[in-house]
Amino acid sequence: MLAIVSLIYLLRARAEERMLSEDPAYRDYAETVAANGLLAMAKRRLAPTAPRV
Repeated sequence: MLAIVSLIYLLRARAEERMLSEDPAYRDYAETVAANGLLAMAKRRLAPTAPRV
C-alpha cells in the first residue's frame, strides 16, 4: 500500500513540475534555488576546493 501511495505522489510531483516549468517566473525561482538552496550550500561545503595559486 505504501508503495502505491508513494508512486502516486511521485507521478503527481512530476506532473506538477512539468506544468510549473512552463512559467518563466518559476523557472527563474528553480534556478535560484538550485544555485543557492540548502543542497547547493551543502555541496559547496562538502566538496573539496582546489588550492588557489
